[in-house]
Order: sequence, then structure tokens, then C-alpha cells
Amino acid sequence: MGSYGKGVFYRLRELQPGAQIKTVRADGSTAVFTVTKSQVYPKSQFPSDAVYGATSTPQLRLVTCTVPAGPAGSGYRDNLVVYAALASATP
Repeated sequence: MGSYGKGVFYRLRELQPGAQIKTVRADGSTAVFTVTKSQVYPKSQFPSDAVYGATSTPQLRLVTCTVPAGPAGSGYRDNLVVYAALASATP
């Protein structure tokens, strides 16, 4: 299996609480989210409800794999989840 290089979430672990994430919506407006926490979970303890469940306010969850399980191609042991809340939106 060949190497694909560093993915778009390669530096996701560098996001700390208070960091801002800007996203451009389909209508051209911009939503700004503020990171509230970042957590690594073993795949066997992935918090599906916290990541995919309903929220009372607009939220963003960014998920990536971390900590290779073994040699290249053998998968990953853990997931990194970055949690963020909507701070503002502009037209």
C-alpha cells in the first residue's frame, strides 16, 4: 500500500480551546466556531452520542484517527475529536 501523505486533518491535534474555525456555507455566508475541547478516545470507547447526537445549539465536531495500531495499513487505535460551538455567523 502506498503512502498518501498528510491529510487535511493532520494538524487537528494542534487546535486548542479558544481557537476559531471558519467555515463557508453553501449560501456564501461564514460561520465561525470556537473550539471548546479536544479529546482522544480509544475506538472501543468512541462517544457516538456526544459526537453525532442532537445539540441545543449549533455545534461542530471534527473527527480523525490517531495512534497507528501497527505497521502501515493496519488501521488506528484511537480517534481525536475536536468539539466547537458556533460563535458567530455573517451573511
